[in-house]
Amino acid sequence: MKIEIEVKAFGEVEVQGTAGAHKGVELIHVHELYKDTTLGEVEGSSL
Repeated sequence: MKIEIEVKAFGEVEVQGTAGAHKGVELIHVHELYKDTTLGEVEGSSL
């Protein structure tokens, strides 16, 4: 079983000489788990 966790964040940043600059970050992590892994085990772990 494969679980993919994706987090996207966007925010305004200060850049000298520029108005309204924004920065975006995207993090993706894939976990390969045993087929018999339960949802409770996934929720209780620190993936």
